[in-house]
Amino acid sequence: MQKVIWAEAGGEKTVTLTGNPLKDFKRDLHRRGVPFRTETVQNGHHRSNGDAVNRQCRRKSPRALCPR
Repeated sequence: MQKVIWAEAGGEKTVTLTGNPLKDFKRDLHRRGVPFRTETVQNGHHRSNGDAVNRQCRRKSPRALCPR
């Protein structure tokens, strides 16, 4: 999940998106020339890609090979 923060006439707006909607939204802001910044949001279940990598690595290989 990423939080997108951008400036509008009424001040700063934020929206939290993930996946394709996020990409489309950022592309749209770019096209309109709106400056924005993003923050990664920790949400309950899907924390980050690293999490999935670690889970896989635990399943498929001995502990020693896991990035820690």
